[in-house]
Amino acid sequence: MPTNEEAHPTGAYLGATETELLQLQSTARLASLVDQRKSFPHRGALWIEPECLRLEAWRDIPRSRVRQVRRDFTLTYSRLRAGGIRGQYSSLGVFGKWGKPVILELDETAERVYLLLDYRWILGTTRNEQLERSLAAWLAAPR
Repeated sequence: MPTNEEAHPTGAYLGATETELLQLQSTARLASLVDQRKSFPHRGALWIEPECLRLEAWRDIPRSRVRQVRRDFTLTYSRLRAGGIRGQYSSLGVFGKWGKPVILELDETAERVYLLLDYRWILGTTRNEQLERSLAAWLAAPR
């Protein structure tokens, strides 16, 4: 939790490591085509603090461990998987970008953390674009 009593979370996250996404059982993969929340075992409030990204009920990631932040589809979390039954996977332009997860590439472990911010199941929308910008600025800020 943030030490500052007045701090507010950036939003609600869904999170998974790349390993967790790859190890999903086939039934969970099928269920995630209906509801992407089934792919992400971790959830809670997300705080961006000066030296730490706090993912409530999961982990704290020190800024020094984050090598790169990007928003993209990968072989692990594809456009098809993000679009699910809503069919966004075939959309072009802005609609096809909505489901792109934010991916944190961590230090020498090469671990990848996938995040969705304020995911709305019925629309399949997130605030991932805003999160990517915020995290990029956070990484670039003087230490």
